[in-house]
Amino acid sequence: MKNNWRKFIPACVAGNILELYEFIIYGYFANIIGTLFFPFQDKYSSLLATFAVFATGSIVRPFSAIVLGYVGDKKGRRVSLIISIGVMAISTLGIGLLPTYSQIGITAPIMLLCFRVSQGLSMTSEEVGAALFLSENAFQNEKGYASCVVLGSVYIGLFLGSIISALIFSALNEPALLSWGWRIPFILGGIIGLATLVARIKQPESQEFNEALLKHSIATNPLINLFKKNKLSLIRITFLTSLFAVAVYLFAVYIPNTIDIDHMHRYQTMLICSVEFLLTFAVSLIVGKWVDKAGPKAPLLTSTVGFLLFSYPIFLFLSSGSLIPIIVAYTLFSILLGMSAGAIMYSIIKCFPVSTRFSGSCISFNLSMSLFGGTAPLLALYLTKLTHHQTAPALLLILTAIFTLISLLIETQEKISDS
Repeated sequence: MKNNWRKFIPACVAGNILELYEFIIYGYFANIIGTLFFPFQDKYSSLLATFAVFATGSIVRPFSAIVLGYVGDKKGRRVSLIISIGVMAISTLGIGLLPTYSQIGITAPIMLLCFRVSQGLSMTSEEVGAALFLSENAFQNEKGYASCVVLGSVYIGLFLGSIISALIFSALNEPALLSWGWRIPFILGGIIGLATLVARIKQPESQEFNEALLKHSIATNPLINLFKKNKLSLIRITFLTSLFAVAVYLFAVYIPNTIDIDHMHRYQTMLICSVEFLLTFAVSLIVGKWVDKAGPKAPLLTSTVGFLLFSYPIFLFLSSGSLIPIIVAYTLFSILLGMSAGAIMYSIIKCFPVSTRFSGSCISFNLSMSLFGGTAPLLALYLTKLTHHQTAPALLLILTAIFTLISLLIETQEKISDS
């Protein structure tokens, strides 16, 4: 008998909300972090260094995915999720309490890098692990929706991060922001993370993992089984997720930090972004219901073709400086990303058997988020500087949309049962 999976939603989504909350506030405060930790004379160089640290935190994700994926398949989904939220909470709190370059010199950016790496390591099992946990506790006709609730919740994290950042930017002047104001959202995030840790410690194991334990079908070495039986699925899912990865990072980090609307303060721009994040969340939940009725392929295909056709117009409108074109472009981006978010996680999870599901899903998803997503803001900034065109980041979306489209059209014949 399945558990009522909805009772596990708060503890599962809290980690993802925190992950993307931290994700967005780092982006919003990137200029301030650059000034405080990378005090170059050239503002562009400071921002580039800040994004480089951000990318480093993402690059380490595949390595942690191997470890936490193994733990999730061998010791249980719950154990892996407890480790990830604990490390994330401490790292986020650490950034909020970190002395700046003017206080401790070169040690400051080194410690910032260490905390970002720790955050990257902890992120690996949050989205995948929580979605997998809920899905394994849900009935068959609710697995798609259960998966999308977790991935959709990340946009609540983006929304909260945007609102809190907007309030801080509107309430404080520049000296206060540089002195102590930038620390507030990181300290708050760390406290929320510690509270979530307590909730997860009290949470039971997933139903399907417990059933696998009773059947003695837990793999002796999940990684060997994975690479032996499901290596093609690993490759396919990595490229299938590439468009989603790039879109998320551009949507949540690059665009909010570079968007420029005539005659509007920065906090007003953040409020516009907040509304778009809520729209993405709503679309992802609607698509999750669609996935349970028709499968994940149709919404993913629709989203992918949409990005192929509209990426250039979206960035053309975003670079206009005018309010209405920017809102139209951001809204279209939100809808397309929401469609992908509502379907991508179930597409990943269903490709692997219970015995290697955590490892397979975790490694492929995080490899994609690392290779394609984490580097996207840095590449977008570089391409814009190189070409002197604000539409240059559209090239990243178009290229990865092609990767995703090909992956959607390719079906592997690998065995996904544990027998």
